[in-house]
Amino acid sequence: FVAHVMDLMDKNVVAIFTEKDETRKAALMKKLLEDDIPSFFGKFEKTIVKNGGFTAGKSILWSDFILTTTLDMMAKVGFLPKADLDKYPSIVKVMNAIENHPNVKAYIDKRASLETPVEILMKQLAEIRQS
Repeated sequence: FVAHVMDLMDKNVVAIFTEKDETRKAALMKKLLEDDIPSFFGKFEKTIVKNGGFTAGKSILWSDFILTTTLDMMAKVGFLPKADLDKYPSIVKVMNAIENHPNVKAYIDKRASLETPVEILMKQLAEIRQS
């Protein structure tokens, strides 16, 4: 499961961030929104349903964290419109379970003043794009 999430990132999101040609970037974004998100998310949704509500079973595992943090990052940078995510209720349930887990909430509250991994990644990708 995690390999598929990483494929979505590596083959699409990173390519869009690092592409300097605006025409090519627009084509990559169109492909992501129209082809790749429906394809990957459809598979994610089926897997979650088949496995009993989470990515690899009936309880939270590290793969659920990977899915949640990846999709959260995609949403924050504008690569995942909320309307697209709403089409996949099982994915949303996994994300909500992670985000509302007491230990996760406590950690987020504790580190609120720190730079998040997503913010660090965004800065690094922006630096790559400028070079």
